[in-house]
Amino acid sequence: MDLLSFMTLFPEENKNTHFISMEGLKHETIRHYFLEHLKEAKNPPVQVELCVDNDPGGHKFLKKMTGAIIRNPHGRGKGLHFAAR
Repeated sequence: MDLLSFMTLFPEENKNTHFISMEGLKHETIRHYFLEHLKEAKNPPVQVELCVDNDPGGHKFLKKMTGAIIRNPHGRGKGLHFAAR
C-alpha cells in the first residue's frame, strides 16, 4: 500500500502526523526534516516511524538507522534516536 492510499483509507491515523517523502533511502532527508520540524515546533517529535520497501535495500536502511542519533542543535530535548521495534 502506498502513502496516498494509506492516507485516504485511514484518515484518523493522519492527525498530528507529518508524512515526508524520503527521496529514496537517504538518512540526510530524515535529518533535514528533523531540523526543519525543530524550527517550527521547537520540540523534537515524540515518535518517528520509517516506512520503507520490504526488500533488501529497505532492510539494510532500517538496520543502518537503528541506533542512529540525530542531535538537536538547539540543545532542547535529547535529539532523535532510532530504535527497532
